[in-house]
Amino acid sequence: MPHQAIQSLIGSAIIDREFCRRLLDPSTRDEALALFDLAPAEREFIRSIPHTETLAEFATVLDEWLSEQDHRNALPVEPRADWRFAGRFNVSAFER
Repeated sequence: MPHQAIQSLIGSAIIDREFCRRLLDPSTRDEALALFDLAPAEREFIRSIPHTETLAEFATVLDEWLSEQDHRNALPVEPRADWRFAGRFNVSAFER
């Protein structure tokens, strides 16, 4: 499961008020992050998030970054040779 450590991190913040407080405050964030096996890029980005008042604000910033990373790492899809004809013509008629 991609980003499993981040999912665990946010889940812990949801159920543990003290942990959430440490996570949202940059001065105590490293203490909170030490409990999770984050990828180096994940850890670096989370450390860079400024102080947020709520977990929702924190999670929104993190989710935007994760979406950007997932999009950046997505494999390109190669179009099929007949993609222009799909839905307009019976492609199989041309494959004789």
